[in-house]
Parts: sequence; structure tokens; C-alpha cells
Amino acid sequence: MKKILFPVLLGSLLLLTWCSTTNKVELGDIVTILYTGTLTNGEIFETKETTITAWSQQIIDGIDEAILGMKKGKTKKITITPDKWYAYEYNQNNLQKVSKLIFDKLNIEIKEGELVYLWETKGVIKGIEKDTDGNDVILLDINPAQYRQDTTYQIYIEDIQKAELSSWYTL
Repeated sequence: MKKILFPVLLGSLLLLTWCSTTNKVELGDIVTILYTGTLTNGEIFETKETTITAWSQQIIDGIDEAILGMKKGKTKKITITPDKWYAYEYNQNNLQKVSKLIFDKLNIEIKEGELVYLWETKGVIKGIEKDTDGNDVILLDINPAQYRQDTTYQIYIEDIQKAELSSWYTL
């Protein structure tokens, strides 16, 4: 029994040591990444370099999930849908009611789903409803664009610092 147990334990220890020294991002690793977020129209809305602990909810879930298994110096492109990753940040209070008269005065066509600019505000037309006096008001969604549409992220792994086994495994 001892003759069999020793090689098994030694093999397990070697496997754990090898796993902890791979150059792929694993749970708990400290990872420095550079990422760029792009809207469907190609507009870049965010570029950032940051250092995080992998899979610790310090960043958008989609990025956290995507970096697992990536190697230092590698790039990955992912698409994140707003309902999956930004839903918790979408704010119903950012649906502004704007008098239809303003759209008429500025000669802006009212088309549901259309992006419009009103002075310093930009938003998407969500529909038309009546106010308490019976006047037409336009519902304008002024939430940030990434909360309303798919976004693409280009992720680059700059550095990986391996997590200590003792912090993630207990025997």
C-alpha cells in the first residue's frame, strides 16, 4: 500500500505545482489587462489598463470570464450583450419625457429606436405617450449607449502573477 501511495501523492504534488506555474490566467491570479470597449457603430467608449484578481468581480463579468485561460501577451475579442452584463446599471429614471413640440420645433423626425441629439443630451427614442394634460411626449432613453446595445471588448493580457495555492486550496 505504501509503495503505491507514495507515487500517487508525489504525482499529485507535481501536478499541483505544474498547474500553479502555468502561464494561463487561473482563478485568483493577479492580472494586468488592457481593454477597449467599442459600440456597434465602432465608437470607442472606454479604454483602460487595470490590475485585477481573476474572477473576483472587480470588473464586468464578461471580461472576468474571458480572461480565464488566456496567456500573457495574448489578445481576445468578446461581445457582451447589455441584458447579460449591464442590466444592473440600466436606470429606468433615465427615460426622459420630452415634449413633442420640441421635436417639431427642431424639425427632428420621431422614429422609435432612432438616436437623437438634443443640445448636450443624446438618447434613443423609446416611444410616444400622453402626459397628464393629454399632450404628446417623447420617451427618450438617455442611459449610456453600452447599457442599450451589444458592446465589443478587445482584451490584452499584459501580466499574470500566479496566486498562491494556499489561498485557493485547502487539503
